[in-house]
Amino acid sequence: MRLSILQKLADWFRNLSFSRKIALMAFVVLLIFSMPILYQRTTWLIKSKACAMSGGELTHAGMEAKLMCIHPYPDGGKPCSSSKECMGGCVIYEPPIQGQPAPSVGVCRFSHPEFGCDAPIENPDFFVCP
Repeated sequence: MRLSILQKLADWFRNLSFSRKIALMAFVVLLIFSMPILYQRTTWLIKSKACAMSGGELTHAGMEAKLMCIHPYPDGGKPCSSSKECMGGCVIYEPPIQGQPAPSVGVCRFSHPEFGCDAPIENPDFFVCP
């Protein structure tokens, strides 16, 4: 007579001592409760490797501190007068003061995605704070 795997497992469990049954059940419960942590850590490792391979850095960013892959621009922070001079665009980080001339020099964006308030140097009135 051929027993199924479940029948064999049930027989094996029935033959265990009470203390071993408790230890086994405690192990199973611990394993079940640790699975989300293992999943989260595995996801972090996979995303981190993929981000690093694309030249970025995985970090918590933005107002909501979401996990994001941030790609720095090689020319980030360099002074500029046109978005054509920069990989990520030329921006100003301070809003223009009304009644005064708009700034003619900005800086190249530091990274993608960009956080904080800025405006393209070509249109300083379009100052946005996402």
